[in-house]
Amino acid sequence: KDMKKSRRRRRSHIKGKKIDGRHEQYTLSLGMMLGIRCCVGKSEQLQGSILGTDNFKLNFTDFMQVDKYVFPPQGNSKGPNITPPHQLAHTFKFKAYAPKIFSKIRTMFGVEAAHFMLSICGNYNFIEFISNAKSGQFFFYSHDGRYMIKTQTETESKFLRRIMPHYYAYLVKNPNTTLTHFYGMFRVKMNHLRRNVHFVIMKSVFNTDKRIDKVWD
Repeated sequence: KDMKKSRRRRRSHIKGKKIDGRHEQYTLSLGMMLGIRCCVGKSEQLQGSILGTDNFKLNFTDFMQVDKYVFPPQGNSKGPNITPPHQLAHTFKFKAYAPKIFSKIRTMFGVEAAHFMLSICGNYNFIEFISNAKSGQFFFYSHDGRYMIKTQTETESKFLRRIMPHYYAYLVKNPNTTLTHFYGMFRVKMNHLRRNVHFVIMKSVFNTDKRIDKVWD
């Protein structure tokens, strides 16, 4: 009974329109999900092999690493980053920034790979978060409200990449911090948008059993 109350309370904090096939951001959300599924899946394979070992040490190049993916509709079986066929009508490109670092951060905060991928890119739709922010960026919830996906300007993306070594070091030293938990940073390039869309995945502060009386933006 208490668990049902908890789930209802969490869902009550999630307000927004489901991004289905009629939504203007539907194609973008599908591209995001496909890209995340591939690159996070690859990172977690490494996590199970070398990243999870005590002997593995991160170095500066891991913070600068960028994994690139190409998603043609028929799939891509060549190169190190294989991609599956998909239902979109056109090829799109995807980048994952510092994938090893974010994999370590997710592990640090007890985010299991299977649950993370099910929340973000399972057979569900994102939920649009209605914001009055003047930045013009888009906000999405995962279907269960555990995570928030926020688009970024290129300047914001570069800034977060630049401070990533300091951010990671701070999290390691302060595991109980209330600082935003970033769990992934990406870029998707889709022809119909005619621009690169940078975005981050972060822990949602609305995923709580606590009563929320007021929200500021």
